[in-house]
Amino acid sequence: MKKARIGICINNKEDHTLLINFLNKKFEIIPLQNAKEFNNSFDLIIIDGIKLRENEKEIINFKKNLSFFIPFLLVTTNEFASMLSNNLNKLVDELIFLPISKIELSIKIEVLLKSHNYSLKLWEELSKKHKEKENTLFLISKEFNIDYINYDLTKNRISSSYEMKKEIILNNFTDLKNIIHPEDWPKFELLINRLTKEKEKIEDIHLRIKENESYRWKNMKLYLEKENHSIELKMLIIDIENLVSSREELKVALREKEILLRELFHRTKNNMQIISSLMTLSSAKLEDDRVKNMCKDVQSKIQSMALVHEKLCHGKSLSSIEITSYIKELSSIFLSLYQKNIAIEVNKTQDIEIDIDKATTIGLVISELLTNSFKYAFKDNESGKITLTISSNKDNLTIEYIDNGCFDQNYEVFLEKKTLGGFLITTLVREQLKGLLKFVKNKGFHCIIQVPST
Repeated sequence: MKKARIGICINNKEDHTLLINFLNKKFEIIPLQNAKEFNNSFDLIIIDGIKLRENEKEIINFKKNLSFFIPFLLVTTNEFASMLSNNLNKLVDELIFLPISKIELSIKIEVLLKSHNYSLKLWEELSKKHKEKENTLFLISKEFNIDYINYDLTKNRISSSYEMKKEIILNNFTDLKNIIHPEDWPKFELLINRLTKEKEKIEDIHLRIKENESYRWKNMKLYLEKENHSIELKMLIIDIENLVSSREELKVALREKEILLRELFHRTKNNMQIISSLMTLSSAKLEDDRVKNMCKDVQSKIQSMALVHEKLCHGKSLSSIEITSYIKELSSIFLSLYQKNIAIEVNKTQDIEIDIDKATTIGLVISELLTNSFKYAFKDNESGKITLTISSNKDNLTIEYIDNGCFDQNYEVFLEKKTLGGFLITTLVREQLKGLLKFVKNKGFHCIIQVPST
């Protein structure tokens, strides 16, 4: 059986030695110089009056932050005990007078250790029940009452249980009203009224409670229990001030991050548009149609990526965009760029949000498909139609692309990456998107792209 751990913080060397000789066979004895060495691994701390006075503030803080009851045994004289202030008296749980009697010492230590072990066992049981709340601290007094559950380990405790008559619960909450924030009082009163009608039901509420002339956010769990002719209002109060403050700070930080990201997307889009504009100015001076078309191809790809950043800049989300509206706007860019008599129809089954990386890659694939149709499917001044249908289920995002032009290439050649367009499309779909690319033999160009939803 594990020995109880007893800390001895005694100024007088003779008394210190005597205690060690009395106790070292039965207990694990740890000599202590001051309260800085106190911790919750001790089962009992034996202290004298001089050390008690010297370490008063440290002991107050130590006991305030304890999760369970650790008793303090004061070794003193009758004369010194009578001179102790009330504050110091409250810091100790039992007295033993000099000269020390070994029998009396053994009895008092046994009683104090039983109290400590009981409170420790109760705390461990409660911790198991609430193990999902990692930051929860159960503060248990030496009378084994749960005072409250507190998320903030350094703040003051407040009372958590009240014995009241039914009519007081319904009509007069003077004591509680004095500590509950005026704005929160009405919802608290409504909750109590509801509790009186629905017996044996636990209610939960967030409100502000006054402590040291200021209000702190608390989570209050209430349970009304009827007993004989009275009703007991059981209250479990959790300090969530730090949690609320952290949430507010997080909201501010997220808002700042959102502003910065939107600014970044905006600047990226502007820079891409500048590059596209420079290419337009440069290509206007070119005489070689082949080079001009190459510039248009590059411009379309740049603008498809710029459009993703524009959608992110003005959209609700900073990490995803609605794919159908994106493809519609991308189609408009191509109509403006190539200025052909071609209608583009974009159909959808529902709104589909996809992440930024996937949207950029899909944009490049659609750009390449549109480029292929505008350049090769329709002759000059020939009218035509391109149809895109977008659908989604829990497994895949599906994009069906059809043009009614003249596709004079072999699909196998296209699939084998023998053309630049085919190379880009198959590489982006299969390798980057990890999707499937199917071709349907038809008069025009017809393909189906399936991309995993996750």
